[in-house]
Amino acid sequence: MHLQEVRTRRRGKVCRSYVIRESYRVGKQVKTRQIANVIRLPEDVREVLAAALRKKPIVPLGALQAQEALD
Repeated sequence: MHLQEVRTRRRGKVCRSYVIRESYRVGKQVKTRQIANVIRLPEDVREVLAAALRKKPIVPLGALQAQEALD
């Protein structure tokens, strides 16, 4: 799965929409299906979603601080 930006032109304006797509095979053909439309999500949420779909860490490990559960 991946996040794809789709650009279309309407009356001289460029419209952007963002969709989550999944690739699959039918025989030797590669096809895609749309899973979700995420145009209404804020841009920072879309960036986090794209990173999660690429299986990249969202928060750097150095930024995490662990606290001991039992004192």
